[in-house]
Amino acid sequence: MADIRSIELIELGDLQSRLYDWQIDNFGAMDSFNLALGVYEETGELAHAVLKRSQGIRGYDDLGKAADAIADALADAAIYALNLASSRGHNIRSIALREKPRQGGAEYYLTEITGRAASIVEYRGGGSLIPVFLADLAEYAESENIDFKEALFTTAEKVMQRDWNKNKTDGGDGSRPCFDEDRAIVCPQCVNAEHGVRRIQDVVGDVLGDMREAMKQDG
Repeated sequence: MADIRSIELIELGDLQSRLYDWQIDNFGAMDSFNLALGVYEETGELAHAVLKRSQGIRGYDDLGKAADAIADALADAAIYALNLASSRGHNIRSIALREKPRQGGAEYYLTEITGRAASIVEYRGGGSLIPVFLADLAEYAESENIDFKEALFTTAEKVMQRDWNKNKTDGGDGSRPCFDEDRAIVCPQCVNAEHGVRRIQDVVGDVLGDMREAMKQDG
């Protein structure tokens, strides 16, 4: 078709295979529903970063931080999508993009991404959902001036360095040292650690920020 350009990611097939091997080593053969939830979770992270940037809060008025968060979420969503494809026996060798951007630009693509993520959960990534979702991610990345391929491959390499069997907190990459974000506690072994104190302060700050925003909207 004249309005389609194909981005051949030569290493994509190899990356998909390596990611799936890493997933099996760390989490076993996850079912398609949970992998689809991973796609949905990371799509939520993308929406979060875009929203907070538009609101200028949570530090996302720093456009560099916002761009990094958006690139990371795009890559993580793609990683889950690739693993979901692998679980269904699908090999993704290329991503077909439209020759010209759709009208509506970034907002259009973000709408497509969020809607497609919900469909991936509903249908477990069946049919052409995953290739089209990956294309949406790549086209949205272009609208944000983000190199999608670079973001994907760089993030994937970092992800595959993690060993969740040895370290259930952060996979051993130091991103969440001795900290349980769900319960907002530091482990007993380093309860006085400076990094732990900072992380708790961050969580409390986020909660207070949410409360202030809610109070503004209510009154």
